[in-house]
Amino acid sequence: MAPSMKAAARNYLPPQLAEQPSLDPPRSSSRLSSVLKVATLGVLGACYYFSHDILNLLPRQHHLSVSVSASAPQLCPQVEPIAPRTQDSLAEALDAYLLSAEGSEWAIESLAGAVRVPTQTFDDIKAPGEDSRWNIFQDLHDFFGERFPLVNSKLEVNKINEWGLVYRWQGSDESLKPLVFAAHLDVVPVNIETWDEWIHPPFSGFFDGKHIWGRGSCDDKAQLVGTIAAVELLLQKGYKPTRSIVLAYGFDEERGGFHGAQNIAKFLLEKYGKDGLALILDEGGEYDIRDNVVIAAPSVAEKGATNVNVEVTTPGGHSSVPPTHTGIGYLARVVAALEDNPYPTSLKRDGTYFRSLQCAAAYDDSLPDDLRELVAAASTDDEALIETEKALLERDERTFRAYAGTTQAVDIIHGGVKSNALPERAYAIVNHRVAEYSSVPETRARYAKILAPLAEKLNLTLDTFGTLHGANGPAKGHIIVSDGGFGLEPAPVSPTDGSGAWELLSGTILSSLGTSIRDEIVDKRVVVAPGIMVANSDTKWYWSLTKNIFRYNHIGVTDRYNGLHTVNEAVKADGYIEGIRFYARLILNSDDTDLL
Repeated sequence: MAPSMKAAARNYLPPQLAEQPSLDPPRSSSRLSSVLKVATLGVLGACYYFSHDILNLLPRQHHLSVSVSASAPQLCPQVEPIAPRTQDSLAEALDAYLLSAEGSEWAIESLAGAVRVPTQTFDDIKAPGEDSRWNIFQDLHDFFGERFPLVNSKLEVNKINEWGLVYRWQGSDESLKPLVFAAHLDVVPVNIETWDEWIHPPFSGFFDGKHIWGRGSCDDKAQLVGTIAAVELLLQKGYKPTRSIVLAYGFDEERGGFHGAQNIAKFLLEKYGKDGLALILDEGGEYDIRDNVVIAAPSVAEKGATNVNVEVTTPGGHSSVPPTHTGIGYLARVVAALEDNPYPTSLKRDGTYFRSLQCAAAYDDSLPDDLRELVAAASTDDEALIETEKALLERDERTFRAYAGTTQAVDIIHGGVKSNALPERAYAIVNHRVAEYSSVPETRARYAKILAPLAEKLNLTLDTFGTLHGANGPAKGHIIVSDGGFGLEPAPVSPTDGSGAWELLSGTILSSLGTSIRDEIVDKRVVVAPGIMVANSDTKWYWSLTKNIFRYNHIGVTDRYNGLHTVNEAVKADGYIEGIRFYARLILNSDDTDLL
């Protein structure tokens, strides 16, 4: 990027810790490839998560009598594909347009243009109206107005707390609960020091014939633009929905949604009331293209989260006469005690993660037979369930703990002000992601159990969330454990068994991928599995609006060039375009069904 552009970008890009890019070459091709090469001429200017490596390397010592293939419908029940019926010709016309050079170019440039607007949100940004760094969001609003003229002229457009956007497409039958597509306008900041590590500049929206490059191309502008583009295309075809459609776009998801989604939730609650929405679809899981099967995993659950402050206070003084342990030394002992005692995992038979395991075992032929049989047996056999947990924990402890337990991460630590002065205060901030079967109080309660023996040994007093624990003798200092200002319980699990909303979503995924325009999906079986998000999304503000909250990006696991929140963020164009197909089909299917 030219120096002048770099200088301009400094208004938006504070220094951050650099992350190293992956320079692996792009992978796989599709039926859209030739069309995308043509589109390049006019344009120049992404949790399903199930570790394949874990499963492949598990021991093969079991030879159980369970017939996995025969029990697949019980292990992972599937619905029938749902394709547009009364609007099948419209769906076909949309496919034809998106496969054309004109249509693919329009879709690609729509995302590229949005990526070029650096809608970054920073941890220190003030409220809307108090910080000029929000003003860049007006550029994205303007771009949407120009790029999607029918959406902006025919839908009711509501600006929420200045920068949030809620588009309401009124249906002809007001008795039907609306369908909501959620996404966020903001992106995480780009570290100016890593700018030269990008293959293409982070806000270029560059299309190389395969990938669309730039910050936000995956998180979350592919879904953001994909949903509004789907509505624009339906409007172009003269479509008028029976069921109302809502596009709800927050603007500070990357810092919690306190200004954006929280106020959007209040707006929607006022308009539609408690449980007044049929279904909310936000970012989350993906589909994974395996050897013989495509497994799509909309997240039906979301872990909770909480921050805990751990502070150590000790007498100050000159460091020429130091005690055996300074406050920083004591804090190091505290951190070590916490990390030496991680929260226990629990692979629960009725948990969402185990249901994901069951689906992989039922349908993925690339997995070892013995493992598939073990997971199948674990559905009813307690010993097999314990063995499955042990095997997964031994193979990849980090991943398994993230999905089957409460985690802890000491993310911030600080202490001392001068090299020759004893620190009077040292503190750490610990971030927890709370298992779906646990709670914030249970997570916090464990601090006393872990730290009380240590405090007694070191002759320190301990205060855990207001409860005092005495020292053994004169206190040499104090450990204070307190609320870090953030506590979110695990999300209510969205229903699947007997749920019309889940059937509609799953059926639409099955039909969309079953008729995919991507070569690597053609002729593969498609299944849908419930998944769990280990991170948090804007949906935490929407719990009162509907029980049917699903977190799903209709995009492939390998469609991201280098992941999220790092250098060289890029998304495959054909994966993004496949998403537009899906969003349009979900709208059409919502009018054709009595499942909602």
